[in-house]
Amino acid sequence: MIIANFVTNTPNDLNSNHVLHSIMVKNKQIFNLKRGVDFRENNLRKNFNNWLHLVSDKIRNKTFFDGDLIILIEGVNLFVEQNHGWENDLKFWLPRELPPRVKIILTIEEGSHNISYLQKIGCRFLQIESRDQTRLEILD
Repeated sequence: MIIANFVTNTPNDLNSNHVLHSIMVKNKQIFNLKRGVDFRENNLRKNFNNWLHLVSDKIRNKTFFDGDLIILIEGVNLFVEQNHGWENDLKFWLPRELPPRVKIILTIEEGSHNISYLQKIGCRFLQIESRDQTRLEILD
C-alpha cells in the first residue's frame, strides 16, 4: 500500500502538519481505523508515530493483506514553519525508528539542514540527479 504526498505542486501542503493530517486520514480510511484524527499541531506531531504503530499492528493482523505500508513524502525540505518561514525540522515529527511493515521514503534537496538529522538516525540515501527540463516535462 503506497500513500504519496507531493508538495511541489500543491502549495497548501508546504506545512508538515497538513501533510501529517492528510497521511493520518488516508491511513484511517484505508485500514478502517476507528480512532479520530486530532487537528491540533502538537498532537499531530506527537501522534504520528502512534498512528504508524496502529497501522503496523493492523497489517500484521490481516490475513488477506501481505504487504507493507509505504509512505512517500516528496520535497520535505520545502516544509516551512508557519510563524517563521524557515525550513521545518524533521526531528519534531519523523520517528527515529519505524514499526514493522511501515516504510517512509522522503525526497530532500542537497543543502537541507535536515540531512544531518537523517544521517544521524541511520537513513539510507539514494542520490538522484534531475534536470530542470525533466521537471518541466513531468509538470506538463
